[in-house]
Amino acid sequence: MREIIFYETGAGNIPVAVYIKGLNVKAQAKVARALDLLEEYGPAVGAPHVKHLAGTGSLYELRVPFGGQAHRILFFLDGADIVLVHGFTKKADKIPKRELETAISRMKDYLQRRRSG
Repeated sequence: MREIIFYETGAGNIPVAVYIKGLNVKAQAKVARALDLLEEYGPAVGAPHVKHLAGTGSLYELRVPFGGQAHRILFFLDGADIVLVHGFTKKADKIPKRELETAISRMKDYLQRRRSG
């Protein structure tokens, strides 16, 4: 069974949950629906919802268009589990390098703490 896990920092912050809570109610509902699809089908849900991010190893992006905004949640797979590491609103065609670096850093942190825990 596939499970969605929200990455938690060492300090106990859950950045993707904070990002989602910061959206308006309708956008939150749209994100929740996209997460339901992701939980049910995994990355196999495919385009236009999910895209593998080339050059990042194992990161994927969940795309949630809403009201002219491009909400993105970056995640990776840990076995059957889906680990959500970063959420942001995309303003350009390309994902900003800073956003990718944040997601990669959180992915490495999660995996390192899971192995040592």
